[in-house]
Amino acid sequence: MEVMVMIVMLMVMIVMEVMVMIVMEMEVVVMIVMEVTVMIVMDAMVMIVMEVTLMIVMEVMVMIVMEVMVMIVMEVMVKIVMEVMEMEVVVMIVMEVTVMIVMDAMMMIVMEVMVMIVMEVMVVIVMEVMVMIVMEVMVMIVMEVMVMIVMEVMVVIVMEVMVMIVMEVMVMIVMEVMVMIVMEVMVVLSGSFSGEVPENKVNTVVTNLTVLDRDQPHSVNWNAVYRIVSGDPSGHFTVRTNPVTNEGMLTVVKPVDFEMNRAFMLTVVVSNQAHLASGIQSSLQSTAGVTISVQDVNEPPVFPVNPKLIRFEEGVPAGTTLTVFSAQDPDHFIHQTVRYSKLSDPANWLRINRTNGQISTMALLDRESMYVKNNVYEATFLAFDNGKSGAPQASGTGTLQIYLIDVNDNAPVLMPREGQVCERARPVSRVNITASDADGDPNVGPFIFELASFPTSVRRNWTVSRLNGDYAQLKLKIPYLEAGMYDIPMFVSDSGNPPLSNRSMIRIKVCPCDENGDCSATGAVAAAGLGTGAIIAILICIIILLSESRPGYGQPMVLIFVMWMKRREKERQAKPLLIDPEDDVRDNILKYDEEGGGEEDQDYDLSQLQQPESLDHIISKPAGVRRVDERPVIAESQYPVRPSLPHPGDIGDFIIDGLRAADNDPTAPPYDSLLVFDYEGSGSTAGSVSSLNSSSSGDQDYDYLNDWGPRFKKLADLYGGGDDN
Repeated sequence: MEVMVMIVMLMVMIVMEVMVMIVMEMEVVVMIVMEVTVMIVMDAMVMIVMEVTLMIVMEVMVMIVMEVMVMIVMEVMVKIVMEVMEMEVVVMIVMEVTVMIVMDAMMMIVMEVMVMIVMEVMVVIVMEVMVMIVMEVMVMIVMEVMVMIVMEVMVVIVMEVMVMIVMEVMVMIVMEVMVMIVMEVMVVLSGSFSGEVPENKVNTVVTNLTVLDRDQPHSVNWNAVYRIVSGDPSGHFTVRTNPVTNEGMLTVVKPVDFEMNRAFMLTVVVSNQAHLASGIQSSLQSTAGVTISVQDVNEPPVFPVNPKLIRFEEGVPAGTTLTVFSAQDPDHFIHQTVRYSKLSDPANWLRINRTNGQISTMALLDRESMYVKNNVYEATFLAFDNGKSGAPQASGTGTLQIYLIDVNDNAPVLMPREGQVCERARPVSRVNITASDADGDPNVGPFIFELASFPTSVRRNWTVSRLNGDYAQLKLKIPYLEAGMYDIPMFVSDSGNPPLSNRSMIRIKVCPCDENGDCSATGAVAAAGLGTGAIIAILICIIILLSESRPGYGQPMVLIFVMWMKRREKERQAKPLLIDPEDDVRDNILKYDEEGGGEEDQDYDLSQLQQPESLDHIISKPAGVRRVDERPVIAESQYPVRPSLPHPGDIGDFIIDGLRAADNDPTAPPYDSLLVFDYEGSGSTAGSVSSLNSSSSGDQDYDYLNDWGPRFKKLADLYGGGDDN
């Protein structure tokens, strides 16, 4: 193949050299012809100029001679006339002579003129003859030159045609040989393709693009790769290769819209999967045009904003217009009517106008409804056309989201509804309470917990202390409360504007507790609503039944029961005022993070700072030292007593009297009881509390402090020991 290419190139070079030589010979001939023509023209021009010059000179000379002769004749005539006037004869002679002279002159002039005319005519004839001769000579020369040129041109043309024929034949031979050696050229059989596709339809084959490749089928040299290069800027179509037939399947991958584009003009390029072999002089790819027509179909109405979110306060009355939720028909070339209906309304709160899509309420909107999720209520509506022009009816859906703004329309509910405490007040014996409010911020906490003022025993026996904004503690206010079930009314209020309150009942079981603070079995029975008398009666009945069924068995049981009751009564009466170490409130951490706004912001029950109106549980005891904070079960002291105090008129006197009673009471604990001194009274004459001093008269025996345990050992060492101290 390389040898043939070299032969073709050599022949092309030879033809080019021949053509150059022919062109050079033609240039030489043209130069010779031009030189000959110039010489002939120059000679003719010289002859013409010379003849014209001769004629002009001759004419000028004739005219000069004529003028001279006329002047001479005139002078002669004048002289003759002058003489004739004197002599008539002479005049006549002169006249005749003059006439003769004039006649002769005239004849000479005529002759000269005729000679000049003849000469001019002859010159003209000669010039014409010479021009004709020159023209004929030049024509002959030109004809010969042209014949020679034409002959040479024809030879050149014939040579070029022969060269072209030879080159074409050789190229065809070479191409056929190359195609036979390597068949790598792909040709699209058809120059253009067409197809149709319905709008809004995807994954549909519009048309198949066929190609021809004479390589080995199902090889990388045969496999075709298609690519869209123009006409589809939005990427609606793609061309996939059929692995069996190697055809290009033009497929819709993105919905097309008839109202936007009625037709597409695509340009598709196809190439081999593998590159062409080196040396193949052929195009690497083939191109074809594809025309795609879009078919119009009836499209469903579309909601412009979907889902649509609106905001309203909960509790709007029925009949309130919320919004207009309308849809648009995308079929602009077909006039259709859109109608609306409700598709999904879980709470049945809404209605929609059938013609214009206006949405209004049929009931109150409640944010706390079970159908509201994250403050949003959702309803779905349907929009449908009438399907004109033979098209079926089409429908679309839209979702309306209503964000309900919370208002304070739910009162808080107390939680839990049941609890358990020990019959004797302990730091760990309390019930943590909170509240549940269906509303949201800011219509929930912090909550306010209050005991009901009626019945009066509620506030007398129980107290509520606030832990934080959402929690509080309910516990016994008195040292001891009989076991049983108690329903305690409480008020709980939220922080809404305006706030809402709710009266709730919490059921508390009061029972005897063991050392761990858990209700005992007997206490559980008592707490179920049975008093001590009822329990004793039940036990007696059980013992009688046992004694009747098993003689001799009931008496020991009665004896055991009586001994147990006596022991329990002794333990209750012998228990000192001091509480057990594990119940010591001084070791418990209490939270006091609530600050007030001064005395005017304090809502305390000041009656607790004065001597209570009812001292029945103390007055009924024998005379002795009277302490308001004394437990009623403590045995009386044998030390001297002071008379009963009248009701103090001011808090200062009450504090001083209480201090004196504490100083003289050996049964009092070695530390002052926790009291509240934040009320100074109106115009009180009492001094500062810091000025109060504890004093005692006489010597006292502090050795009993050694019996109180390791916590009071340091105090016993300070005050005990007698003379050693």
